[in-house]
Amino acid sequence: MPAVLKIDRQRRIVSSTFFGEVSGNDLLHHRDRIKADPEFRSNFAEIVDFSGVSMMSVTKSALSVLATTESLFDKDVPHVVVTPADLPMSLALEYRDKVRETRPNFHVVRTIDEARKLLRELGYEF
Repeated sequence: MPAVLKIDRQRRIVSSTFFGEVSGNDLLHHRDRIKADPEFRSNFAEIVDFSGVSMMSVTKSALSVLATTESLFDKDVPHVVVTPADLPMSLALEYRDKVRETRPNFHVVRTIDEARKLLRELGYEF
């Protein structure tokens, strides 16, 4: 699994950092990993960092499956995706468009500093 999962109960943040080559299956399996973690709570904010990803092989059908799968998180919690590269950025923006109704607080940013600033504005420390 090309990801590191950290759940900070004190700050109420689930942080996933992906690296290397990432596929749609990796993203689906990572979702299961979050759900199985005893530290996970559905009212935590989520940050997903793709800064260390060298290649994304996520198909449109995998993106649709992810978008139509019920979120592990409460509807109004923030989801912040960090993606400095263009391909993950375009996929993240497409995903955001697909989940507007179910994840209205979904954000896509280019840097981890932007993510930190956004989370602070939303009441979270990261």
